[in-house]
Amino acid sequence: MKYLIDTLDFDSLSELRYLVDTATQDSTSSLYGVSTDSKVKVNGTFTKALSIDHNQNLLKWLKDKSYLFYKDILSLHTVSYKIGSHTKQHFDTNSISTVVFLLYSSIEGGASIFNNKEYNYPEGSVLQYNGSEIFHGVSTVEKGFRKVLVIWFNKNTKTTLI
Repeated sequence: MKYLIDTLDFDSLSELRYLVDTATQDSTSSLYGVSTDSKVKVNGTFTKALSIDHNQNLLKWLKDKSYLFYKDILSLHTVSYKIGSHTKQHFDTNSISTVVFLLYSSIEGGASIFNNKEYNYPEGSVLQYNGSEIFHGVSTVEKGFRKVLVIWFNKNTKTTLI
């Protein structure tokens, strides 16, 4: 499938979920490059910035499991979706490479949208795309809950994955 670069096994997904759930939130600043208004995030979509400096176990996991180099990370955040929420299609203004780990997938709805086409990926999917060039969003969650870990990389950096 387009944009899918890997699928985590059960143990790796469980470990990543734990690291994300116990991660330190970045309370020193707003989420770099993410709009705080409701123009993009709709009906309760919630974004949480994670500290790049204070989550060394998470960053080590990312490097060991996916070869992501944390020195190049511009933003590390989660996006959670409840029933009725979605993300309007948009471009990322600050990231040349966007990596998304699908931690929880909704039962109905919550599909990833790339250039107006919906893709349904299973939990554990790892997606990569150029967020500044690919028009992307998430369809409305109809049933269940969806949560992703999103990593943005600097415009001046090239990433090596999987």
